[in-house]
Formats: sequence, C-alpha cells, structure tokens
Amino acid sequence: MRYEYSKEKTKLTAIKRNKLSAPVKYYLETFSPSNERILDYGCGKGDDVNYLIKEGFETYGYDPLFSEFQKFPTYVYRFDIVFMTYVICTIPDSLERLDAIIGAWGFVRNNGELIITVRTYNEINNEASKANWMGHPHIGYITSRGTFQKGFLKEDLLEYIKRIPNIKEYQIVEKDFLMCILKKGGAI
Repeated sequence: MRYEYSKEKTKLTAIKRNKLSAPVKYYLETFSPSNERILDYGCGKGDDVNYLIKEGFETYGYDPLFSEFQKFPTYVYRFDIVFMTYVICTIPDSLERLDAIIGAWGFVRNNGELIITVRTYNEINNEASKANWMGHPHIGYITSRGTFQKGFLKEDLLEYIKRIPNIKEYQIVEKDFLMCILKKGGAI
C-alpha cells in the first residue's frame, strides 16, 4: 500500500481534545507561570488556547491552516511564553521546520520562553510499525491519512537549537515527549 503526503492534509494532525495537551499541562504544573502573555504557535483547533484563556492567561493562537487563528491584534507582537506543541513533527522539510521555529522565536520577548515539544523517535517508530506507515525512521513517515509524522531524538532538537540566535539558556525535558525550553536573551 502506498500513501501520499499532501500539505493540505496537515490540518488533519490537529486533533480535538477535551482537556489540556500533556506538554502544556506539564509546563504549567512544573513552572507555574502567572500573569503571562501566551501565544500558541501552530495551535490547531485552539483547545489549549481556550483552556489557557479560561485559566486567566492572556492567550492568543496562531495557525496558518485554520482561518480563525490566522490573525491576532496588531498591538500584540511579543509574548512571555510561546508554545509550539507537536508542530515541527508534521513538517517534512527540515528547512521549513527551522523557518517555523525561527518564526515562533520572533514572537518571544526578551527573557521570554519558546517551548518546542515534539513526539519522540521511539513513539513515532512504534506507531509507524503498527500502522504500516511508509517512510524511514530518521526522515519521517507518511501516515495512512496522508499526513507527515517525524519522531525526534534529543540530538535532533539540538541541531535546530544551535541555529537560533539570542538564546540565553535552554533545557530539554524528556518525558513521553521531548520538550525544549529556550529562554531569549540579548538584543531584539
């Protein structure tokens, strides 16, 4: 069976959830941010955005694939926290992944954080094996729905991090997902 990737089908990776995503929940419980302006970059259907608003955070969503999240007020241009949850896992081209990261980084204020979360190499490879996805473990897979999925190793994330300007510090958290927390420093 041959699956074909279609960029238009990327929006199928945005699943509807009735609860906060595990990475955002982990971040909130672990780092307890308060009074922060938040952007969910690649927010999909906006489930995390809606939850964060209900929790009292000034929160905006951006996703080029969903019309309701393609714009936010022009006076809002820098954020304390920018979440990028499972976004780069769905982008087949490594340069487009880097462009997406740099795009999100541009919205982070000085001393703010970009939180990039990806699915792990082992998780994606196990799922691909069970579902007979087409592809290669180090490059990524085309799913039966025609979407793209790539799992990441810590080293994969480090390759992107070293290309991002003005990083003050970073940490990588390894859970059921990989989370990279980048703090912005220096001139903007």
